[in-house]
Amino acid sequence: MSTTSRVLTAAIALAWLAPRAAFACDEAERLRLADEIANLAQKNAWSGVERKYGELLRTKCTLEFEQYSLGAESAKNLGKTYEMYERLDAAQKIDPQEELASTLSQLNENYGRVEVRGDARRRAALLREQMPFAPDQRKSIEYAQSVMEGTGSFKGMLPIGGPYKVADKEFSVEAGPEWQEVVVGKGKGPKTTGGTGGGDDFSDQGLINWVGPIAFIGTGFFGSGSPKGPIYRTDAPDEDLLRGPVVGRPSDPDYPCNGNPDALVTDANGQDACLPTIRQPKDIAMFNTPNIDITAGGEVGLTYRAPEMGVAATVNYRRMFGSRLNQITVWGAGVVRPGAFRFAAGPTWGVVAGTATGFADWVDEGQSDVFREQQQSQAEAPGFGMGGGFAGSAGYGVLEIAGFQGLVELHGHWQRDNLRNYSGIGIRFGIVPKIERFEG
Repeated sequence: MSTTSRVLTAAIALAWLAPRAAFACDEAERLRLADEIANLAQKNAWSGVERKYGELLRTKCTLEFEQYSLGAESAKNLGKTYEMYERLDAAQKIDPQEELASTLSQLNENYGRVEVRGDARRRAALLREQMPFAPDQRKSIEYAQSVMEGTGSFKGMLPIGGPYKVADKEFSVEAGPEWQEVVVGKGKGPKTTGGTGGGDDFSDQGLINWVGPIAFIGTGFFGSGSPKGPIYRTDAPDEDLLRGPVVGRPSDPDYPCNGNPDALVTDANGQDACLPTIRQPKDIAMFNTPNIDITAGGEVGLTYRAPEMGVAATVNYRRMFGSRLNQITVWGAGVVRPGAFRFAAGPTWGVVAGTATGFADWVDEGQSDVFREQQQSQAEAPGFGMGGGFAGSAGYGVLEIAGFQGLVELHGHWQRDNLRNYSGIGIRFGIVPKIERFEG
């Protein structure tokens, strides 16, 4: 195996393993974060505890009682009542305690579960004219208001009673395990400020959620199968069809196809003839043709509700070293960005140009075996083709770089000109715009 092939194989193996690694428990990271959470909790740095708790969940490890307990405490201090309830419930399942059971019972008695389904592009404020006196309950409402302002929707626990108001909907919260659903209509009215006043209080969002450049560089494999049979130039006039007896060797002056390498000896209208054909290279084996892949373009996000969606447009250049082929394509894709993942798919249009060695098996039929073998081993077949196709990619964010998200991405592409198919797969690394998601 060549050095290039070993490098490509290792790169593809890395790309295959990277998403799997994302779902494996990182025990060393869990221990580190657990220590940081404990230290931050001693300093009452609850925002820091909450941030580290989120990182702890992303380790995909099983949490211990202490981590759930400190996570519940941070949620309580930030007004995230439902998250507090879930974490206390998880801690209770690990180590049942009377104090935890009592706290869970009090939460169920004093809070209700509410889901406000709004519009991320036209965000309405959550209002309550008379705020409760208890600090924990006030924090719970204030947190819900910040979520509504950041996302347009809310799902969590709110203090019982009311009335609450969201745009044109007024409701009261009731205790119990059932979820109370509030669907926000398209209200109208000027934007107001404050969380306790009246008014519809809509905050209109722009059409574009995120926008920025994207760039990738990588490697992969490229291949193409030759046409199964000759492609006749059927628009050739009769006078271009050389007719005559098929005798002798190609070097004989009377050979009807002499001087016309792009010809096929055949029978037409009862006579032997040379029909001009389009000469084509032989098969280009995909895994014998490594390539470099360079992509640049832009991405625009058009939705606000997860999973965020948008569109992307790119220009791509590939250089196939084994066959000295070049491919340039433009790609328009729909993009979906759920969490750290990125999926893109859409049509392409491109040009393939270059030189390959050896022709398809049906080229030069009728010639001597020696001549055909020489053509296969020595003759170069320059060519040019253009056509449409389809491409798709799946990536995972591995780091953040100055407002961008760094990705490792697997991609595949297919293209067809009027004669043959081209296809390829590969791995690439690059950057895409970071989505500024609300972090409550």
